[in-house]
Amino acid sequence: MIAENLGIRVLSCEYQILLELFENSSATSGELSSRCHVALATFQKSLGNLAARQLIGWERDDADGRRRTWRLSTDTHDILTQELRFPVMWEPCGRRADAEKGIFGSVTRLQDLLRTKVFSGEFQILLWLYDEECLTTGELLARSDTSPGAFYMALKRLADLRLIDDLPDHADRRRKLHRLTGKTRAALDEFYIGLREWANNLPPP
Repeated sequence: MIAENLGIRVLSCEYQILLELFENSSATSGELSSRCHVALATFQKSLGNLAARQLIGWERDDADGRRRTWRLSTDTHDILTQELRFPVMWEPCGRRADAEKGIFGSVTRLQDLLRTKVFSGEFQILLWLYDEECLTTGELLARSDTSPGAFYMALKRLADLRLIDDLPDHADRRRKLHRLTGKTRAALDEFYIGLREWANNLPPP
């Protein structure tokens, strides 16, 4: 829903595959590809990366021996079962004084455990601004784990879509500040509420 509201991709392809398998227990390559909505080459590369890191495994499909059915590894399932129950950890920094790391801090822990990016580069930028209210271009770039070219392309697209505002930095006119527009912040507020409800309704481990 939030991807439609904002007009950008929210989850990375690799993490979306993991989440689909977590929610559905198993799926064929074709089923996963149809749900990820990315180019086939991107999907196949993501699936191969996850298998190479032993986060997922496959077995022959009983209904059709030519097809592979994919499942999460036991360790991956255990990590997601534990880490997705995070309604308190996901309290944004700006909304509670005792929040330890904010939204992206919780995501960083999950990414480290899975060795997989959770969000797209564009959505990561929005989450940093949601946590911190306002950041310079340099501060955002320092947090990014993508190439400078990919980062600036993502930042420009967010500005073109009017998801962020660019402001002058009165302390240093050579710098530019970025913040979320009101529409984007409202959409992320709804996303956060929905995320808490989803996490609270997960079945017991």
